[in-house]
Amino acid sequence: MKEYSKTPNEKSVLPLKRQVLEIGIIMFSKKGYYHTTFEEISKITDIEVEKIYSAFGDKKALFIECFEFYIKRLKKELNMNALFEIKDKKELIRAFVNNYYKAYKVLPEFQKQIMAFSMIDNEFKKLVNIFEFEIQEHISRILKVWMKDLRTDDIYVSSFFVHSILESTITKAIFSDMKVLERNMRKELHNLLFNYLFSSSENMEVSK
Repeated sequence: MKEYSKTPNEKSVLPLKRQVLEIGIIMFSKKGYYHTTFEEISKITDIEVEKIYSAFGDKKALFIECFEFYIKRLKKELNMNALFEIKDKKELIRAFVNNYYKAYKVLPEFQKQIMAFSMIDNEFKKLVNIFEFEIQEHISRILKVWMKDLRTDDIYVSSFFVHSILESTITKAIFSDMKVLERNMRKELHNLLFNYLFSSSENMEVSK
């Protein structure tokens, strides 16, 4: 990842990079990776193309920095550290579902471009995998706090399952043309994860 992080040391350049990153995410989201150009970003930001090349090097480097910029926002919404403080099992599951919904509603079209680019670029896919592994590690540490109450045998498998089912289900629901009621989806995810992790005899109620 470091070879693509060409952030200049000069503090005066930082506002330029942030502006390009914010517009870059919008352009990649709307037009996709291959149809986004530095020239177009230059016109929108009123920043010279040469300065954009100097700050980022090439389009792939820009996309990767946009990805890193986006991931920071995603982590903020997932708010994993706060989950360590929760003392109630049902509230824990509710927080997992709610936080994932908040996170993956952030720039969903850019998330789609991340998924698409990771399928054609192995180097970028490794960066996505690093992020996925980091989130799963957070989940596994949270689950260890509840080890005595867990029904599952392998915490690492459980963390993979929790992350995968939340990410894939919520992402698909956001992108799907099907009319899926979010309240109903949340209820099913609550019950699925609660029963999988803790109990098969008690369902959760979804708070309004």
